[in-house]
Order: sequence, then C-alpha cells, then structure tokens
Amino acid sequence: MVVALMAPLFSAFVFAAPSLQHGPFEIVMKTRRIGAGGFPNTSGNPFKTTPVSSFEVRLDGERVTLPARGDSFWTVLRIEGAPQPALLISAGPMHLLTVAQGRLNVQSLGGDAADVQWLDSQDGQPGPIERFGPAQKDIEADTGLRGGRYLLIDRRVVLDVSSLTVKSVEPWIVGGLNASTQMAVSLSPRRTLFAMPASGTSGERRDAQGALAIDLVRGGTQAVILGAQVAPRDAQEPQGEWFGRHFEWITGPGGIEQLRVRPLPLPWKKRGAQVVFGETREYHVRRVKPELATALAGLMRGRFKAEPQADVDRLGAGHYLLPGCGSRLLLGVRADGLVLYAPTPSEAPWVRCQQDIVQIAAAFDAELAAGRHDQWLLP
Repeated sequence: MVVALMAPLFSAFVFAAPSLQHGPFEIVMKTRRIGAGGFPNTSGNPFKTTPVSSFEVRLDGERVTLPARGDSFWTVLRIEGAPQPALLISAGPMHLLTVAQGRLNVQSLGGDAADVQWLDSQDGQPGPIERFGPAQKDIEADTGLRGGRYLLIDRRVVLDVSSLTVKSVEPWIVGGLNASTQMAVSLSPRRTLFAMPASGTSGERRDAQGALAIDLVRGGTQAVILGAQVAPRDAQEPQGEWFGRHFEWITGPGGIEQLRVRPLPLPWKKRGAQVVFGETREYHVRRVKPELATALAGLMRGRFKAEPQADVDRLGAGHYLLPGCGSRLLLGVRADGLVLYAPTPSEAPWVRCQQDIVQIAAAFDAELAAGRHDQWLLP
C-alpha cells in the first residue's frame, strides 16, 4: 500500500536533461556533484561538494565519441558567424566538429589546454584569454562563442571563423625568443600578422626581449629583438602598452606587412610631457622659446578647429574653444616652457576636455619629433 503510493510521487521528480539543437548537433547538458576540496576555496572540508556541468554531443541520436577522450566534455561551444553549424568541444584539447555530406568531421586543434583568445575582438585588436574548465554552466548562455573572426586556440592554431579554416602557429623559440606562455597583444592593420611579447637568448645576451610576429597568410614567424639599452618591462605595465611603445607595424616591399622596433625616442627636448593631477591633465613642453606657442596655436586652430578668444596674444597664448568640448583650453607661456590645460570652469557643466588634450599632445609631439620646430627649442 505504501509502495504503491510512493512510486508515482517519486517519478514526478525525474527531470529530462537540458538539451539544445545546433544544426545537426544536439547538445545535452548533465550536472553532477564532485568533491569540492578547494574548488576554489571551501575551507578544506573533505565532505563538501560542488555542482559541475558536462556535455554530450549527439548526431543522428548517436553520441559523439573522441578516441581516448570518451563522450563527455567539459566545454561545448557553438561557433557564431561560421558558414555552417560547427562546434568546439573540449575534454582537454579543443576539437572542431562539422558535418559534410552527412558525415562527421573531427579536427584536433590544440595541445592539452582549452584556452582561446580572439585576435580581433576589442576595436579590432586582441581581447583577453578565455579559459574553459569544470564549472556549473547554463546550456544557452555558456555554449555560445562570439567575438571576432580570428580565434587563437591554445597558442597553437588560429581558426578563421568565417571559413572554418585552421592555420597552425608556433610562437615557441624563434631567433632565440620564446612566446609560448604569452598572449597576443596586437593585430596588424591589414590583419595579416599578429604579435606576442617574447623573451629569451640572443647571441651572448641571456635576457633578450622583443616580440614574435606570426604570419596568418604565408605562415612562419618573425622575431624582432629590442636593443640592450631597453629596460626590462615593468610587471605593472600592461603588455599592450609596452608593445605599443617599442614596436610598430609597417608595410614593406610588395605591400607585405612587417613588425619593427620603433626608432629610439628623440632627445627629451623634442617631446612634451603629459602630467595628470587627479581628474585633470596638462601638456607641458619644457625649455622652449615663447615663439613655440605660435606653432601649437596653429595646430590647434588648423587640425582641431579651435576658436581663439579675445584674450589670445600675439604669440597665440590664451583661451581657445574646441567644438564639442564644452570648456575652454588655456595655452600658456611660462619661463620654463609651454603648458596646455583646461581650467576648472567657475560653473557647471564641469567639463575639462581631457581627451582633446591627449590628442593635441600626440599631434604636437609628432611635429616636434619630426624637427619641424627645432628653431624654437633651447639647447
């Protein structure tokens, strides 16, 4: 009597595993609990558990099985923007799944990790590294893969999502430099090369640093080594900023893109300096003749459409209004040089036009470095 009453009550709590269809593929998610131990911090309780998700992929009702990997995967990703339904799956290294003429194609894409990085995700430049592993997941939100066209997988291959073609890359030891543990930091303007910081041995130098440029079109890797006078990168400086200070993309013979070391900075007198005070920024050019104000004022009026106000003097020093700025910029002449800044307005809106100062400073630094105003620089 009791058993008869309990049986239907128990069966009412049996739920089907969540599933999702992606073209010919069916993705099935299962959740189980594993010992937490330190997953990631559970105070060392040996009895604590944590839920994790795993996935099965089915094609025509049959489970997809990888040799030596089985049919249960930590990660399944639906590739958005691909010309046909395609999946990246991982039980360690990544594998690409597609179907052609009704047959399953499986392609191994990496070594032992499941790390990916879009090379063109953030304003056309590399984004952060994404790592996949055991975790509790949502079958809809955590199985979509989007973000760009070129996907670097485990630092070993680049997948072109638009065509599902794969190109092997080897940022290992080239020219004595090794980038095998680094992330991509720059994609060339025409998307034919990407670069990774590298270090190693060059000649008698055991502390050489530089970058590797990996060719996405012709294959191969170019090592670009910095001179011995370049100080080691500060660990606090973002790799992308460090790369931008020391390297640049150029177009060589035949229109082929190349990576090269930026020319050494010219003497300090040929560049200005940006000084930040809290929320405000000032641009200073030291040890110059007052006449340099005329050149800076001309740049502001010509390229940036700055409108001089009534208090501008014969050299160009004084207040300027920039389109869209909402506040005045002051170009001043001092005994030790020039200064450009946005005075705090006496009333709202409290707009200080900081980005305008950054752009003007960069443009004028380029003119100074090119030697266009050397006659106004003091020795």
